[in-house]
Amino acid sequence: MGKATKRLMAEAGLDPQTQLHDCRHAVATMLLEQGVHPAVASPVLGHSSVAFTIDTYQHVVDLMTEQAASSLANASQPVFQTQNSPTQTVR
Repeated sequence: MGKATKRLMAEAGLDPQTQLHDCRHAVATMLLEQGVHPAVASPVLGHSSVAFTIDTYQHVVDLMTEQAASSLANASQPVFQTQNSPTQTVR
């Protein structure tokens, strides 16, 4: 990388020896961790297919799956509590 890029990386708190590919990988991981759908992230990253993005970042996709399951459990909890409430009268 050029001197200007290395200077910018140092100013950003990154190791100037960091490879450009490492930055690209970090961006991909951050996009997916922030909930950006792989079909949206894939063309941003220049990947040839969504399948490639998912295969490459499977560890992040697994985390997203866990978060989705947790969100569903949290969202459905009030529904089940209301339906099973002993004080509720069924008419």
